[in-house]
Parts: sequence; structure tokens; C-alpha cells
Amino acid sequence: MADMLLYKKLIAAMPFHDKACGFICGKNELMNWPKHDLFQLYHDTKPLYKEMSHFIPEINNEYIKQSVTIGAANLYHAISHSYIYGNNNALSLMKLLKGTFYILQAKHRLETGNYVKSRTELSTKLSGLDKEIIDLSNNRKMLACKSNIEIDQCYSILINWCQNILHTYQ
Repeated sequence: MADMLLYKKLIAAMPFHDKACGFICGKNELMNWPKHDLFQLYHDTKPLYKEMSHFIPEINNEYIKQSVTIGAANLYHAISHSYIYGNNNALSLMKLLKGTFYILQAKHRLETGNYVKSRTELSTKLSGLDKEIIDLSNNRKMLACKSNIEIDQCYSILINWCQNILHTYQ
């Protein structure tokens, strides 16, 4: 905690401190991090001190598969909860769709061997239901203007996508 407090004070003194964002972690914690989360952590973190490959075990396809299935299972749970118990399904759906990008990144890497960093580029690489999901995600703010029937259709598409992933990568 002492290191985090020091870092917090350092950031607070910087210009544009409100723009600061990043992952802080000790070596021991990183070496024991859940394997399924290492894929995104590795690719989405720009190390400022040393290389992450010194601390992270090799990321194999099993870890990436776990990332995809755990992401889809968690999203499935959140979709179900939001749809049944939520009051503003359009707003909830917009939030839920944001996370699909990370599942799609891992899924694409698992299926092709290629990691794609940006939403725009990933959109050009996908087809079928994956393409439909990334397009929904990239245009999620438009959901605020959709009817309840259209929102329900989007929920249906998203839940079907999660089900397909869970059945495919079991």
C-alpha cells in the first residue's frame, strides 16, 4: 500500500493527472495472476519498467481459450441479469457491448494466431456473428435511439453469441 500511496501522490502532482491511467502490480502478484487474464493484461499494458515477458509465463492457447470462455460466461451472466432485472435495457446493453471487444480480440487471436489491437482493424478481420457483434459494439451509442423491440433483438444476438462461444470452446 505504501508504494501505491507514493504513486498516487506522484500522479496527483503531475499536469493532466486526471488523464493518468495504468496497472500497478508487484512482481509476485503478477507471477501468480490468473492465467486466463494474462492474455489481455499482456497485450493491453505498456510496461514502464522492464518487460512484462520477464514476469509473465508464456501465454499459450489454453490460457487464451480460458479468456474467451470466461469472458463469454461472465457476459452471459451480466446480459441475463440486466435483461431480466434492469430498468434501462438500452443503457445496460451499451455498457455490456463495450466488453465484447476484449472477448473478440482473444477469440480472433485463438482462431487466427494474430492479435489485433484496435476496434477498427478488428472489425475488418471479422465475419458472421463476430462481425455483427463488433459492429454493434462500435456503434453502441446508437442504441439509445432504438425501440424496445430492437433492444430485445440486440440482447438476443448477444446472448446467442455467448452461447455459441460456450458451446464451441467447452
